[in-house]
Amino acid sequence: MIANSQAGYTKLDTVEELVKNFKEDKLFFWLIGDSGAFPHLPRISCLTFKNHTFLVNGLGDIPGDKFILYNTEEGFYTYEISLSNN
Repeated sequence: MIANSQAGYTKLDTVEELVKNFKEDKLFFWLIGDSGAFPHLPRISCLTFKNHTFLVNGLGDIPGDKFILYNTEEGFYTYEISLSNN
């Protein structure tokens, strides 16, 4: 399924099918967006499968929206977006 839309829908590979295309002796990090356009959808997640880590982040102009950030000194962290009417 394509997040938040059926437009241009095509069958996507499952995680099991996807990871077959990558070496098992390396670590992979996936950054995935478009997961949180609506309040009922997950806002932020970190999922793992075998040697793959999936960082899922979505923004929907909803209070509490956060970015996933990474820097070499602090690693991964989140930053909450402050919404204003300006």
